[in-house]
Amino acid sequence: MTPAVINRLNETAELTIFVPVDSAWNALHPIEKLYLESEFAADDLVRIFEMHAVVQHGVKWSESFKPAINCQSLPQTIRSLV
Repeated sequence: MTPAVINRLNETAELTIFVPVDSAWNALHPIEKLYLESEFAADDLVRIFEMHAVVQHGVKWSESFKPAINCQSLPQTIRSLV
């Protein structure tokens, strides 16, 4: 985790994160993985993190979601507030 992602986690209250399983990351091409693990991918890692994050009233757990629930990811939420 990059410092930017850690800061985002620490600064955002009521954040729910949908974390991909390891097999999803392992399916990436080796060059993509190498890039994402490099210092050059900081901005891209924040964007990936935000695509998997939802800010709603209260933190949610998987057991509290109804089937086929639609959530708005963080980048969409930020864009709608601007």
